[in-house]
Amino acid sequence: MLLYSIRDGHTVGFFMHSFAGYPNIGTVNGIQPEYTDYVGDQIGLLLGPVFRHELNQKFDLFCGVGPNFFITTQGYTQYVPLTSRKE
Repeated sequence: MLLYSIRDGHTVGFFMHSFAGYPNIGTVNGIQPEYTDYVGDQIGLLLGPVFRHELNQKFDLFCGVGPNFFITTQGYTQYVPLTSRKE
């Protein structure tokens, strides 16, 4: 989600960009692991000033800069094989 606010007639404002990720269960080296519980989460937030530059009457250029806060967690409850073993 991206939010920004610039007052009419001004070129500097404030922006916020947020991100939330969710668990994703997929394949590991082409193998679909069975009975594997995966818990994952990603949360991110950018805050800072945004700058507007008018290119012409139809186009504006926006640029925002600021610090990033990001948290990532993950966990497994069972061993996930990285290669298939044929016997």
